[in-house]
Amino acid sequence: MKYFYSEELKTLFVTYTGLLSDIEIAEHVRSMKEDACVSLVDKIIVDLRAADSSSRSTSAITQLARDASLDGKIDTEKVRVAIVASNDLAFGNARMYQTYAGGDDNYHVFRDMNDAADWIGIPLDEIERMRSCAK
Repeated sequence: MKYFYSEELKTLFVTYTGLLSDIEIAEHVRSMKEDACVSLVDKIIVDLRAADSSSRSTSAITQLARDASLDGKIDTEKVRVAIVASNDLAFGNARMYQTYAGGDDNYHVFRDMNDAADWIGIPLDEIERMRSCAK
């Protein structure tokens, strides 16, 4: 689990890999809450393409969606969130998160990073650069 903030693009790039437990996701969200840069974002890209979501629970997804604003640090009515999930389970979980977090206007789930890049308005090569910088 890694994230990278681009000040120039006002974008947070979050990537998850491997098996994801509910506790690990909650801890990662907590660490992002402590980062002052998070409050400056206009766009968030969440990359779940290499994540194994098989251990995610519905209750944890619901709680994560309720915490989408990171305790008010992110204005969820203004920030656009693109979630990329290539496998069916991760895609379904991401759609559930989208529904609980606020619907279709500012949250969208994609199977392909190209489509996410187009929707969020950032060139794909810039997204790949952010992905390589994520810590």
